[in-house]
Amino acid sequence: MDAYVSFFFKLLIGAFAFALLLGAWSVGLGLSDVSNFKQRVNYAIEQHGGLTKEALGEIDSYAKKQLHGTYHLQSAQLEQKVAFGETVNYKVVCVFPTYLPMPKDVTETTTGAATSHVR
Repeated sequence: MDAYVSFFFKLLIGAFAFALLLGAWSVGLGLSDVSNFKQRVNYAIEQHGGLTKEALGEIDSYAKKQLHGTYHLQSAQLEQKVAFGETVNYKVVCVFPTYLPMPKDVTETTTGAATSHVR
């Protein structure tokens, strides 16, 4: 009888550990696309001369279509065209669901900067 109880608890602990591992893996998988998104934002800033309406439209459509609306952009220079060589600072806010039982959504914020290449 003791063997069955011990086996049950080992099975329960193993399932819990597997669920935590799966949740941590999903968080890592979600964060792996941040650099690709930042690269897309940098390219749009360089090509459009800042975070103009065209650049924001391009970034938002990419985020919705390819990344399921997980990433959002914040900046003090939204919808502004900047001079050649000026730096545009921005924050990428990542909000994605996890499969962990405790936090339903994980929020991560990273910063980035790009230089305008439009005269």
